[in-house]
Amino acid sequence: MKKGKQSVIFQKDIFINDAASYVGKRESEGNLRDYFQNVLKDDLMKEKSYELAETKMQKMTVEKLFEVSGKTANDFDCIMGGDLQNQIFATSFCAREFDIPFFGLYGACSTFGEGLCAGGLFIESGNFKNIIVVTSSHFSSAERNYRFPLELGNQRTPLSQWTVTASGAVLVDFWASWCGPCKMLSPVLSEIADEYADVLRVAKVNVDDEPELAMKFKVSSIPMLVFFKDGRIVSTSVGYRPKDEILNELKLYMNQG
Repeated sequence: MKKGKQSVIFQKDIFINDAASYVGKRESEGNLRDYFQNVLKDDLMKEKSYELAETKMQKMTVEKLFEVSGKTANDFDCIMGGDLQNQIFATSFCAREFDIPFFGLYGACSTFGEGLCAGGLFIESGNFKNIIVVTSSHFSSAERNYRFPLELGNQRTPLSQWTVTASGAVLVDFWASWCGPCKMLSPVLSEIADEYADVLRVAKVNVDDEPELAMKFKVSSIPMLVFFKDGRIVSTSVGYRPKDEILNELKLYMNQG
């Protein structure tokens, strides 16, 4: 439902359910290093050009998303994504590998956000259920496109801007609340997600829509909270819990290295 000139209110609950990413060595040493799952050892990735390397990086990211989510290409309705290259070269060739309908987007640094917005609208329409949103950038291919090829050996000052070498993907689907305790817990989790967005990502799974995922994590009663750190389950709980009680437990793990 549109509100005003620039805002849309979704009638369904739409969530980022799973995520995967690859980054370069330089990015893995920055302040956001704890949020990246995989680090590239070689920016060229044994390819003949950086452009081909970026395509390979995106493909690896989508494949990692399949692994994390327990889904295959057949479970997705479309891919939405783009990159910084002319004609969104990297994403186009990446999407070709998976035989999934592809919507190419170009918004430069806003491409990922643009994809999430468009994906949410597609799911809201009722015609789509699972959508992959993917984007990437590669320092070396972006330099060739917008500045000077690295082969020229131009000197860069320490304060020069660097394009990120990274790729990220998320699975977007919707969850419809139906149980009383779940409805009570939902606003509590929303508050936690907002307050700790810099260190914690909150996702929701509808057990009716995702019975295989519920079985995978041995869900016998809901609401069930599962806390992951570094890809491992470190805590689970069943039933409604007040905000302070949840936070006290989460902080024990969030404060560990």
